[in-house]
Amino acid sequence: MANKNFTKKIIRIVFGVFVILWCVLIFSFSAQPAEVSSETSGHFSRWLAGIFVKGFTNLDGTAQQEMIENMQFAIRKSAHFCIYLGLGFLVSIFLFDFKLKKRYIFCQLFCSLYAISDEIHQLFVSGRSGQVRDVLIDSCGAFLGINIAIFICFIIKKIFKPKV
Repeated sequence: MANKNFTKKIIRIVFGVFVILWCVLIFSFSAQPAEVSSETSGHFSRWLAGIFVKGFTNLDGTAQQEMIENMQFAIRKSAHFCIYLGLGFLVSIFLFDFKLKKRYIFCQLFCSLYAISDEIHQLFVSGRSGQVRDVLIDSCGAFLGINIAIFICFIIKKIFKPKV
């Protein structure tokens, strides 16, 4: 029994650190001025276009730039979704021993409140704005991350459940 409690404490500490680091990562992305954030998503869009758009490198610079600008909105919103999926996953693992209903509520509440605080934070960053739409996207990403974590924990419990 002592070994089981020790393992729970280690999991709690490790995932607590992961949650904090993930929140710092989100904060640092939100602290980037609009120009830096756009440049980052622009580089990523260019990289993706180079891989997935046939003949992208043969297009003139104006056509390439137009394609990249068209891709950026979807990429930025996908980034919101994915980074909060990660947060939802980590928070859910952090609260692995909570009863299922309580776990859902606390995880979603934490992630949604963090998303709101993140958008408020962006109101004070040069060229950035807070968007209700982003809070909704973030909350949906967190919801999926929470469900993935709960499903993985369910599978792990089934695998390691003592056979009587």
